[in-house]
Amino acid sequence: MQPCTNDIVEDWLTKVKKSKDLNSVSVSDEERTGYLPKLIEDLVAWQDAELQGSTPAMLVHDSRILQVTLFGRLQRNLSALDLCLVSPDVMTIADEVDSQLTQAIESFTNVAGTAPAA
Repeated sequence: MQPCTNDIVEDWLTKVKKSKDLNSVSVSDEERTGYLPKLIEDLVAWQDAELQGSTPAMLVHDSRILQVTLFGRLQRNLSALDLCLVSPDVMTIADEVDSQLTQAIESFTNVAGTAPAA
């Protein structure tokens, strides 16, 4: 497990607890966060694999395809979704994908030995 995983899970849980919609389901903190350490581990592994032979443009393109795929799946299932509940989740997904892209680009620039632009 990554050293900052617990901090990420705690920060995520703090934000989730502030969401009225997400708190409408009564579950324990452990039940709510149980999947996150594995998800974070998988994202880090994916990010490391993506850096092998990739360019920044390839990372951006990969991220765009992921977002389009996720949002396309949501669109195909709109009739089964409560849009009032889904909207905050869509923003969270987009934010997380963008965050992962940012981290991938930062890692890429560090691996390539170049300093990020100021």
